[in-house]
Amino acid sequence: MTHTTHTSFFASLLLLLALLAAPTSRAQFNPNLDAWKGQKAATIRTDQLWHPETAKPSGKGNGNISLVTASRYCLTDNIELSSYLAAFPFQPNIAVKWKWNKRLLTISKQKEFGRNNTDFGKQENENWFFASKLNLGNAFTGLKFAQQQGFDDYVTSNDTLPLVLEVGHEFIASRVFFRDRNCSDGSQWLILSASLGTYWGIEFKEGSVAPLPYHFLANRGHVLLQNQFLLALKLWADWQFRKTLLLHGGIRTHRRSNISSKPWSLELQAELEWLASHDLSLRLGTAISLAKYERVKNWAAIIPIFDLTYYFGKQKNKENKLFEF
Repeated sequence: MTHTTHTSFFASLLLLLALLAAPTSRAQFNPNLDAWKGQKAATIRTDQLWHPETAKPSGKGNGNISLVTASRYCLTDNIELSSYLAAFPFQPNIAVKWKWNKRLLTISKQKEFGRNNTDFGKQENENWFFASKLNLGNAFTGLKFAQQQGFDDYVTSNDTLPLVLEVGHEFIASRVFFRDRNCSDGSQWLILSASLGTYWGIEFKEGSVAPLPYHFLANRGHVLLQNQFLLALKLWADWQFRKTLLLHGGIRTHRRSNISSKPWSLELQAELEWLASHDLSLRLGTAISLAKYERVKNWAAIIPIFDLTYYFGKQKNKENKLFEF
């Protein structure tokens, strides 16, 4: 393993330790309020409902550490950093997501809380969220490792390794639905998201590595090898159908600029997440890739998904608005 690979590995390890050291805190409540006005503290974390694929950051000081999905840390209520830590030693990557401040659509609803309907007035609730996401990545350390280990399917000993910076931008829109507006842990959340992403490969050093001969890698990997362009469209859904069970899933399609014939690929993904505790979840699922490639024999591939996630930070208190999330 090269010095660069060691450096990337220790950098990701330090980031992991720093996230683990972040302080944790439970939700707080106002003891001066009657129970029916919201005295009881919530026992779920609303940030667990917002997948990294959605437009809403997890909240200032909140974050998660995951084996497979993106690990996140929220600098402010509107700015969130994320990285795929397992891939970091081989493909250093980081993303910055910022939520738009402008409230594009609000819904005001009158809800009766007291017997005389005089205890509360209107509660304004934001249902639409919009965000932009900047992605940066580089695969040089992973290609170098594969070449040294003799993984000829990826790169041969005679190949010249490219130095390419992947720069991507996503526009994400999310719409949240839920069954009721009370503080019950049984509320069924449904979040629908759509995104449009554009990715460029900025070449600093030309290489001779052929396109990667595997699904998922081939769908988006060419922007890590050459000065190329990738367009990505995504539809995503998150549904909390039980107190501790969530379904995540979506459809992605990619359009590659370096292929004139059959440039499109399609990915399907489904996950079941179990909230084992306030801070820990287990996720099982599968992903399917459908595409035609010259170096790939099969037109379809399927992989399993297994992930453990640790959530840390502070659930946002209901101090200003009872239903703000």
